Amino acid sequence: MFQHFSILQRTCLPPGIGGCPVAPRILSLTGIKWKVMPEEKKNFSAELKKAADAAAAEAGIVPPALDIVQLNKGDKVGTWKISKKLGEGGFGAVYLVTDMTGKIEGEYALKAEKATESVRVLKMEVFVLTELKKANAKHFCDLLDRGRISVYNYVVMTLVGPSFHDLRKVYTDKDKQKFSLGCACSVGIKCIEAIEELHSVGYLHRDLKPGNFAIGKADPRKVIMLDFGMARKYIDAQGKQRAPRWAAGFRGTVRYAPLSCHISRDQCRKDDLETWLYMQIELTRGNLPWKSIENREEMGRYKERCRGEGIKELMGGCPKEYVDIMLFVDSLCYYTPPKYALIMDLLKTAISVNNLVEYPYDWEKATAAVAAGGPGASGPA
Repeated sequence: MFQHFSILQRTCLPPGIGGCPVAPRILSLTGIKWKVMPEEKKNFSAELKKAADAAAAEAGIVPPALDIVQLNKGDKVGTWKISKKLGEGGFGAVYLVTDMTGKIEGEYALKAEKATESVRVLKMEVFVLTELKKANAKHFCDLLDRGRISVYNYVVMTLVGPSFHDLRKVYTDKDKQKFSLGCACSVGIKCIEAIEELHSVGYLHRDLKPGNFAIGKADPRKVIMLDFGMARKYIDAQGKQRAPRWAAGFRGTVRYAPLSCHISRDQCRKDDLETWLYMQIELTRGNLPWKSIENREEMGRYKERCRGEGIKELMGGCPKEYVDIMLFVDSLCYYTPPKYALIMDLLKTAISVNNLVEYPYDWEKATAAVAAGGPGASGPA
C-alpha cells in the first residue's frame, strides 16, 4: 500500500530543526504563511527579501528579457566563423561555427551573451563543464573555447542531436508523444548517470526537463545533459555540503519543479531526482496530470495529492517500479546522499520484468524507416 507523506514531512529542513520530519517553521502552500522562531528573526530579513522576489515572479513581475547577441553568417568570433544561427531563448543565442585556423575540424556550437547581463549564464556553464571535463564525465558537451569579444562573452562546445522534447514531437505518436517503455527506461538510466556525474562535481542542475537532455550528434544512443544557467554549487570550498538557506527564490520550470520549490525551500540533490522523475513519467505516459494547471501554488498542491489518493493519476501507464522510485526519492533529506544505483536498478528491473527491449531506440527505428522509404517515413532523417 502506498504510504502518504505530507509535503511538510518530506521537506528538507536545516540542521537543528529535526532534520527531515515535521518542523514548525515551514512555508504553507495555502497562503504562504511563515512561522518563525524568535532566535531566527534577526537573521531572517535577507531570506524574506528572497521570498518576496519569488512572490513577485509568481505575480508576473519578471526581469526584462535578455538582449540577444545578434551575429551574422561570415562574422568572426575569435578563431571561429559563424555559419548560421541555430536558435535563441532565455539563455541567449546559439550559432553554428567552424574553426578558421584549420586545427579543429568539424562544426561546433557557439553560445553568446552580452557582458552586461546581470545573470551570467555562460559563466556558470563554463564552471560546470570545466569541472565535468576534469572528472571525465561522459554525458556532457565538451568545452572547446571561451572568451570575450567587444561587449559579449562566448563559449564554444560540441554539437548535440535533438533534445528529448524534440524527439517526442517528431519520432513518436503525434497524439501520445511518449517513448516506448523500453526506450524510456533505458534513457532514464542514462539520465540518472548524468545526474550522478553532475552531483559528484558539486553542482545541482535545478532545471531538468526534456528540453535539457539531448542525444549525441553522431551517437543516437548517447544521452547528454544541457544548459547549466540555473545550476548551483552545493559544496563549499572545504568540500562540505552548504547549509540550506531559510528561503530561496523559485528556480526551474514549474511543470517539473520539485515540491521544495513550491514552498520556497532550498534545493538539494533529492530535488534534481524528483524533477527527473516527473520528466521520466512524462516521457513514459506522454503527459503529467497537472499539465493544464497554470497557478503555481495549485500545481504544488496537485503534486502533493499525487503522493496519496492521486497516485493513479500520476503513475497510470507507468511500471510499478516508478512508484518505488518516488517513495525512495521522497524519503531523502537535505543532507542524504542519494543511492543513484538503486534508482538505476529499479529501471533495469522494469525492463526485465516487462520483457522490454532497450534498443534500437524509437528515433533509430524512425530513421531506419525513413531511409527505407517505408511507413513512418515522414519527418527528418
